[in-house]
Amino acid sequence: MERKKRILIVEDDVGSRKLMSVLLSRVSYDITAAGNAAEAIDRASHPEPADLIIMDLELPGATGGEIIRRLKSDPSTGQIPVIVTTSSDRGSPLVREAIEAGAEKILYKPTPMAVLMAEVNRYLS
Repeated sequence: MERKKRILIVEDDVGSRKLMSVLLSRVSYDITAAGNAAEAIDRASHPEPADLIIMDLELPGATGGEIIRRLKSDPSTGQIPVIVTTSSDRGSPLVREAIEAGAEKILYKPTPMAVLMAEVNRYLS
């Protein structure tokens, strides 16, 4: 049997993290969650690398761009696509930093679940 695709959700808002976790696990993805920068870095590759990361930009411990830069520079996590979800404005320095660090997609909150699912499926199919 093929293993489920693993998604790491990095979101400091507990409610948003739980909602995304529940909805994505119902579509047969294996979900791991992190609420801060240190957890995100650790859980991206342990116990095995994630297939996709969905990340907020404003997190305790570091910005999303800083986390993306660290992940993209590590050979064990550098190829994992990162979808950013943010309530920041399109021209925000945080958004620019995430793009420059290597984020594959920026989604602006509130993001309709259908849009998030379409992007998840795009990267995991």
